[in-house]
Amino acid sequence: MRISWQFVRRLLIGCTLVAIAGLAGVLYTHLAIIAVVVGAAAFNMTLGVAEMYWRLYCWWTPKAMANCAWPDPVASDDGRLAFTVALAALHEQHIARTLDNLAQLDYANFEVVAALCACDLETIQKATEVAHRYPRKIRLAVCPHGNQHRKAYQLNAAIRSVTPGDNRRIIVADAEGGMHVQILRYMSARFIQTDADVVQGGVQLMNLGTKPRHWYQVFSAMEYKAWFEGNFARQDRDGVVLFGGNTVAFSMAILGKIGGFPDSLTEDGVAGIMTALAGGKVSIAYSPELCTRELSPPTVFRKNEGSLFHQRVRWVQGYVAELLNRRWLQLPTTRQRLSAGYGLAAPVLQSVSTLLLPVAIITAVVAKVPIGLSILTFAPLVPYGLAVWAQVMHLADFGRRFGQKISFWHYAALVLLGPLYQMVLMAAAATAVCRHLSGRADWYRTGRGHTPEALRLTSLEGISA
Repeated sequence: MRISWQFVRRLLIGCTLVAIAGLAGVLYTHLAIIAVVVGAAAFNMTLGVAEMYWRLYCWWTPKAMANCAWPDPVASDDGRLAFTVALAALHEQHIARTLDNLAQLDYANFEVVAALCACDLETIQKATEVAHRYPRKIRLAVCPHGNQHRKAYQLNAAIRSVTPGDNRRIIVADAEGGMHVQILRYMSARFIQTDADVVQGGVQLMNLGTKPRHWYQVFSAMEYKAWFEGNFARQDRDGVVLFGGNTVAFSMAILGKIGGFPDSLTEDGVAGIMTALAGGKVSIAYSPELCTRELSPPTVFRKNEGSLFHQRVRWVQGYVAELLNRRWLQLPTTRQRLSAGYGLAAPVLQSVSTLLLPVAIITAVVAKVPIGLSILTFAPLVPYGLAVWAQVMHLADFGRRFGQKISFWHYAALVLLGPLYQMVLMAAAATAVCRHLSGRADWYRTGRGHTPEALRLTSLEGISA
């Protein structure tokens, strides 16, 4: 059989192209694997160092800790500043106890406004009974409940019910927390000392978990401690603070500039960005003695009983919405933009990191990359290990400064169950992104429970400085 040279040429050309394609595939696949391993290692290393940095910021920055110290309180009959304690509640079974405690605040010139929804008849009835006992201290602001109702809607209703004045401050309280009885005296002193537009105080979760099903509560408590003790001070240094939704007081002037509380699932954090855009002055104050005490959600997933997962879904979705809104890009300095962008994106970035770390390690092992790259893959475990160490240090400090008993199992949970906790947060972040993309932005209560332990602290006694 006669073979055509044209056929041979075509066959040779075809084989050559296949060989080149195969070689390129092997080469570029190898390069792609290397890029994935190196990129994941760099990303995880950067994020791990950042997390360790803010968790310990106040500890290795004594000046920041000094700047966050509360001044001596004003006298209880000092009425230079007037405070309105704004409390938004929806289907809140413990509203009576909360209002009773707020009515006992040791300050001469204050009122409590419970912002309630007209559809929530049970909460309104309980709040009305308490308001009748304290007619000069407690009043209600009842507003309709819209389809896209959020907490900010109620808080703004409380603001509208207040007689404006330069000496008026609006302090946000939580329906399930316990404020220190002298907090308004310290808040007043801080406003007078710093001439700030906003003062952010501390909040601390107190329950570390006593049963195996409460394993996650020690993580939540340590996050709160690191956030209020360290991260707020760092954000204040950077010029933009993503406020917490409790024990934060605003002047009427700054609320007027930012148009009240923004319509967001995380109105507190967004209010921080808007305050920075408006040029407002912020003061951070922290001490264990004056922290508002709260409890972690009692379950991981059961929404009706109070759920860590659904609480985080709401928080992350609010931050994602504000991140994509890109309002933070209007901040005047690069440092502010980087700080705000990192703060808003952090929950999603941490979730990506949680996913990338095992993927990068498995890829490096399966693909048999050079030994140097394999070692590089495990490098992010160092800052993450230091972050765990930071949490352990916070836990020991928490036991000492808050007078709480810390068990071996609390330390063991922090060391061993961190990946499980991160998986819960990763699932919450993924759910939040899906909710945002689907246009679902309704607010729902994710209660934390309400026990006498959360309200125990009424003086400076019994807590070490």
